[in-house]
Amino acid sequence: MVDLNMPNPPLIAVDTNVLIDLADGNEIVIDCLSTIRRKFPKAPIIVPPTVVVELTDIATDGDSEAEKESALTALRKIPKEWGFKPVN
Repeated sequence: MVDLNMPNPPLIAVDTNVLIDLADGNEIVIDCLSTIRRKFPKAPIIVPPTVVVELTDIATDGDSEAEKESALTALRKIPKEWGFKPVN
């Protein structure tokens, strides 16, 4: 039988676009993450490996310099400044 109970605290995962928007200072994303952290203060925010790969690809081969810089900023800020946990 499958246990359908949500882990406590829940795991929260972020997508590539969320991290790029956060790096760009998008107020909607900042507000959403602030709300999530307020409602689930102990929940880890994880970054799946595919997101790290996508950010790396964008940082090197993005369509514009601005897009490349946003991806690079996101990669730099994931663990220390934002406190997100990359997972393997």
